[in-house]
Amino acid sequence: MSCQRQLNSLEDCVRKHPRESEYVCRHLHAAAAWCLVAHICPAEVEGVEACIGPRRSRLTAPGSIPRKCRAAMDRLEACIEMHQDAAADGLVAQT
Repeated sequence: MSCQRQLNSLEDCVRKHPRESEYVCRHLHAAAAWCLVAHICPAEVEGVEACIGPRRSRLTAPGSIPRKCRAAMDRLEACIEMHQDAAADGLVAQT
């Protein structure tokens, strides 16, 4: 899986709208972020998408996850946290 298309689109948007990129490019930020998370935690993203729906998943705020999907979201959050911890440990080991 490659997120290059989403990242290129985001980069183009930010370049075209430097002062308003946070607002104008927010949908591209969400798409790029979701793609990167899906690359790192594919099974967990699949679980969230199966519960919420693939289009709604990347646009749904964490506080508005349906109750029935909370377990899938918890697994995704745990996966992300595990990768963050591993990355932080790697950075500490390098210094």
